[in-house]
Amino acid sequence: ARVAAPTASPRSIAPPLRLAGGDHATAVMCLPALVPPARPTVFTPFANTLSASCDVWAVPHPGYANHEALPVDRKTLLHLHADTVLRHAAGRDLILVGYSSGGWVAHELARHLEHLGTSPKALVLLDTYLSDDLTGTVQSAFFRAWSHMLPALRDADSELTALPWYLELFATWAPQPISTPTLLVQSSVAMPGIDSAAWQARWTGPHDLAPVAGDHFTMMTTHGAATASAVHDWLAHLPSAPPPGAPLRCL
Repeated sequence: ARVAAPTASPRSIAPPLRLAGGDHATAVMCLPALVPPARPTVFTPFANTLSASCDVWAVPHPGYANHEALPVDRKTLLHLHADTVLRHAAGRDLILVGYSSGGWVAHELARHLEHLGTSPKALVLLDTYLSDDLTGTVQSAFFRAWSHMLPALRDADSELTALPWYLELFATWAPQPISTPTLLVQSSVAMPGIDSAAWQARWTGPHDLAPVAGDHFTMMTTHGAATASAVHDWLAHLPSAPPPGAPLRCL
């Protein structure tokens, strides 16, 4: 595997991609899924809805780009991501967003930032499943959906080799308690082939729940704007929030 030295410079990895915003008071940092295609464009409809008053970035995971080293362990990964999000947030309110398995990284990053004394304002998990829940028909449905994407991954060798490395990094991981306010955004439509009644994503520890339209994929595409609006509505009730009914804006 392509392993990075623990002292690898954070600036040796791909920088985050700004998807929306200009110079706003809130920085929204979005971490993609670990499963390819782990592309920033998955957040485009989501970011467009927040563009009027939020700076929104997609933060790639180290090792998913060509000729880029993989983090040697979770500690190194968190160091690299923490450096990236703190530099680009530049002292502003920080919202961490993780889509699918990217939520595992986002949760652990929030915990890491808390230990550094630089807690994010909020953590948003977009249909993130606990790894123990990815079994049976749920896992099979994800695999079938992913297999249909394989033609689009013809030139994604780095992503395909990064995936098993990251899955190994999180093989024994389970979310530990954090104090950061957390929202689980939950898709409301099951993917084809799921016959289990308990198919929806769930999380542990204190968190709020926001069901949204669409399945695991269309909640970020067809229904991406509605998903972003659900996140905004939740953010609006955090401390220092605008009054209910205020125009769409982040905190």
